[in-house]
Amino acid sequence: MMILTRQPGQTISLSMLLFVISGTWGYRSGIEMINVTFCGKYDKPPTLKVSPWPFIPAGTHFNFNVTLTPAVDVLEIFWQYELISDGKVIFKKMDDIVCDEDPIYCSLPAGETKVWVQSEQLPAIPPGFKNRIYKAKFQLFNEENIMFLCGEIVAKVR
Repeated sequence: MMILTRQPGQTISLSMLLFVISGTWGYRSGIEMINVTFCGKYDKPPTLKVSPWPFIPAGTHFNFNVTLTPAVDVLEIFWQYELISDGKVIFKKMDDIVCDEDPIYCSLPAGETKVWVQSEQLPAIPPGFKNRIYKAKFQLFNEENIMFLCGEIVAKVR
């Protein structure tokens, strides 16, 4: 008789344990966008569209479109970016191979609106990067070292 009275309690305890585990482990990893802003002064502010939004699951494709109207001619693109977490710079780089790898992004006449369309797959996120908030800053310069696009993205990796 004692087994029958303990069994419902064990079943309830086991069910609660499974609920807690599935509640924490069941979330897909990915990046949740918190805020995206453009810095700098623009005659026509750039726009950004990302799909899916605001959460991009790891291992899935996402699309993004950037619409901009540069105030200066852009024949070459140099960009610098940095990744910050907890007030510390984790990664910082300047890159000048944008036009070599993707020439369609170069030769932008001043005052002409351009739409950049890109589709990427978010890779698996290593455990050491999860459950943290990151700020990514990026700046794009033309061949005369004039910044024509600047932005910040704040996101949580889970």
